[in-house]
Amino acid sequence: MFSGPADSKIYVMSSPNSTGFYLTCTDESEFSDSDIATTDFTVGTEEMVSPTAATGPSLSSEPVVTIGSVTKTAITGGYKYTVTVNASYAGSAVLTLKTGAISDKYGNSNAEAVSESIRVSFGSTS
Repeated sequence: MFSGPADSKIYVMSSPNSTGFYLTCTDESEFSDSDIATTDFTVGTEEMVSPTAATGPSLSSEPVVTIGSVTKTAITGGYKYTVTVNASYAGSAVLTLKTGAISDKYGNSNAEAVSESIRVSFGSTS
């Protein structure tokens, strides 16, 4: 299950321009594959603020966010993953953990997991 983001807003052109989502995975047995890579996710753009030649790509060519990194921390009965997303363009997007990214020793694997909407704005924190 996704939770987060760690910060309520991320911005395209100023700091902070990234935030972390948390993904917690637990299992009553033990994991045989508990590593999640950035390639185990897809990014779906829900909405993009109309870019101009000076600020961004065409509406169909680039994602609003990109996945910067995934880190894993052991918790009781499983792992907590921090998925860092970086703002690319203003708009909104969702992260999806692909089916089968992690599995237990019996061959059971995760179902697809989808984050809440990630809102990215132009502007700054000041």
